[in-house]
Amino acid sequence: MNKPLVSVIMPVYNGEKYIRKAVESVYEQGVSLELLVIDDGSTDHTEEVLSAYEGREDFRYIKNEQNMGAAGSRNRGVGLAQGTYIAFLDADDIWESDYLECQKKLIGTYPDAGIYSTAFYSLEKGKRKLRNVLINEHIHFLVHDYFKESVMNGLSICWTSSLCLKKEVIKEIPMFRVGIKRGEDLDLWLRIALNYDVAYLNLPKVFYRTGLSDSLTSDYSKNGEFPYYEWFNFTSESSYYRKYVILVVYIHAKNAFIHHDYDTCLAELWSVKTIAWRFKWAERLLLLVISWIKSK
Repeated sequence: MNKPLVSVIMPVYNGEKYIRKAVESVYEQGVSLELLVIDDGSTDHTEEVLSAYEGREDFRYIKNEQNMGAAGSRNRGVGLAQGTYIAFLDADDIWESDYLECQKKLIGTYPDAGIYSTAFYSLEKGKRKLRNVLINEHIHFLVHDYFKESVMNGLSICWTSSLCLKKEVIKEIPMFRVGIKRGEDLDLWLRIALNYDVAYLNLPKVFYRTGLSDSLTSDYSKNGEFPYYEWFNFTSESSYYRKYVILVVYIHAKNAFIHHDYDTCLAELWSVKTIAWRFKWAERLLLLVISWIKSK
């Protein structure tokens, strides 16, 4: 097999329900690629489903001897990848058939970007919702300030299954940090965005399944620290950088609150109290949540 343009990394854990559609969406792409599925110890019929692809030279199935989590599994895939570019697709998500062709065009237009990303649809309970369409008159463009665009968007403009990046970039920036089991993807995109622009396609090319309880990448109960404590030590020319970090903290605290994890919610809100006073909405939310939790 000749060297592929793109290596697709797909971590999976007990993905028998959805992984066939994810894999088929990869093989509908019109660019040279290889698919590396990193199985993090599935106990269902995931391996049996994937056995249908064993004869393909552009398919590799790697099973972890012990659980490595999404971060460790993706890192293992990157280490084995032969492609010039790396794309990630979670086992419960789906690409449009022209997704990688669109990424290839972005790469040709903006060769010096560090991340190539697109808008997407979220799928939950049979409903489709358009997400991450940015306010811009152009269909594709270069984002110089990732943090400003993310704050304006309400969360990161980069989502794992809808981005592609150069293999040399992900190896230059330390890869997904193992041990950070929630937000390890946001952590990596942040560290890349401190040094590179983001090339963006303002069209949805990915379908994200959300609200799944059995996904390797969506289990709230996973232990592990969120990385924002270190983020405050980084420096950025963007005036939106700290706003972005606080936004992520509050969204994560809200998620903890929804899951009745009040200790985590309180700890994370308290961790940013010294700078949250600059934002009146943050101060009010902080005081409201702290008061509510203490009353329970």
